[in-house]
Amino acid sequence: MIVLLTNYAGTATLKIITFSLVSISLFFSLLVSTALHPSTDVPIIKFIGFRNIIPIILTIVLSIIQVVIYSNSFKQINDGNVATAFYTFSFYSLILMASQIYTSFASITRFFESMKTDKNAQNLQKNNSVGNLNAITYLLSAVNILYLSTMYVIITYFSTDG
Repeated sequence: MIVLLTNYAGTATLKIITFSLVSISLFFSLLVSTALHPSTDVPIIKFIGFRNIIPIILTIVLSIIQVVIYSNSFKQINDGNVATAFYTFSFYSLILMASQIYTSFASITRFFESMKTDKNAQNLQKNNSVGNLNAITYLLSAVNILYLSTMYVIITYFSTDG
């Protein structure tokens, strides 16, 4: 849509489109997983279900932050008027984001599998693997926040206007 409106394709354009699609797909996956969660009146089960979606929410928030960073400096990034360190941090953030997206979708998949009615040892193992994936996502999110903060500082204070 941005390409059609501005007739200008570049690095920022592609990343805005990519991270917008990621945010939308994760949001709808989150809605589906929440809608399919068995409704119970036991508060601890509701808390465990909510605890499993926090890493996905973090991934959505970080992808929205990337869209905001690239949107605010759209022309500057596409013209190449940014410090070279910005591209380095952007690349590492992209790798971290891809890892977060993978673990988020794997967590959603395992969460769907763990919602099955049989309560055996295999189901407990799936719940543990969801917890492990969530821990990985928390770690990746923390590191990605550092990279995004650095990208914001570079684009705001160490880049030229052209």
